[in-house]
Amino acid sequence: MHCYKAGERDSIYNKKDKNNDDNFDNLTISDADLEYIVENYEQFDQNILLSDFLKVLRRNSILFSSLLFIELILSLFCFYISWKKQKESIILINKLYKNLTIDNSRKAYMIVFISSFILDIVYYPLGFISIYLKKYKLLNFFANFSLITGILMIFIVYINIIFLAIFMMRIVLYTFARFICNLLISIILLPKKMQNDLRDNNANNYDSI
Repeated sequence: MHCYKAGERDSIYNKKDKNNDDNFDNLTISDADLEYIVENYEQFDQNILLSDFLKVLRRNSILFSSLLFIELILSLFCFYISWKKQKESIILINKLYKNLTIDNSRKAYMIVFISSFILDIVYYPLGFISIYLKKYKLLNFFANFSLITGILMIFIVYINIIFLAIFMMRIVLYTFARFICNLLISIILLPKKMQNDLRDNNANNYDSI
């Protein structure tokens, strides 16, 4: 249930004004809030631009969730294939690093495999939760985490080349998350900017009288 009453305007923006304008860590907006503002944007002293931003955010949130789910399925498939063909991967590691024994190559394989799996256990829930809550701090953290794990994915490519597809999708999701972060900031700050511009314009008109 959204936090607005019939005819109530700017409640979400008044709450944001209490915080420092430069601190976006606590910015958040729920799907119910989004739906309400999209359907009743004329109540907020804003033009159609805000409504368009909200529709773009809702559309891209669905697309982001879909891509994240596809990557999750693809990642599970990659881990399954890599586990089944671990002997081939261990031999490949041993050929690339000839100073390693077979036992050390096996240990290196297990370290990379288990570490990547643990990171994915954190990565995917974090992604779904952040896009559901639409909390700036969480989305921003996910974007950075996505970039870091994407870079680390280069090491697991040695295990199986099919992980290259995960690497590419992770970079795409990083870019997507950054875009949604910026869009969220614009949605929350746009009405305030418009109201400030209107206030300044009224002040200038008053001074000219």
